[in-house]
Amino acid sequence: IHTTIPLHRRIMENSEFRAAQFDTKFMERFLAEGKELVVGQR
Repeated sequence: IHTTIPLHRRIMENSEFRAAQFDTKFMERFLAEGKELVVGQR
């Protein structure tokens, strides 16, 4: 089973997200950082 857990962990580790300093463009900026998205398996 593929999961999005790795993506959610990266989001939770993001300092902008943790400080509640995000807006509707957060995901666009977050994904543009160029970090590889890893699909988790369960």
